[in-house]
Amino acid sequence: MAASATRTDAERLDVGEIVYDDLVSVEEYLRIEEASDIRHEYVSGVLYAMVGATRSHHRLVRRIARMLEDGAGDGPCEVASEAVKVRARMDQIYYPDI
Repeated sequence: MAASATRTDAERLDVGEIVYDDLVSVEEYLRIEEASDIRHEYVSGVLYAMVGATRSHHRLVRRIARMLEDGAGDGPCEVASEAVKVRARMDQIYYPDI
């Protein structure tokens, strides 16, 4: 385990910082993610730290999400933003903005 994996919430992580030295399984990632105060993206066994975005970034995400929701109407599509994990591939899990 890398030193950054034991940091407290008050300590800052850099965007995309690798937080474990060893590769982890998807199941292990999901357990770590559930217990962690810091979100991580998972790519081929590597966890990358996700850090908070700026207020302007959040405003932009909300505006785009609202426009997409308006465009989707009552159709079968659903718009999710930021806090939803998306499994892009068997070995890739992300938190996309939208």
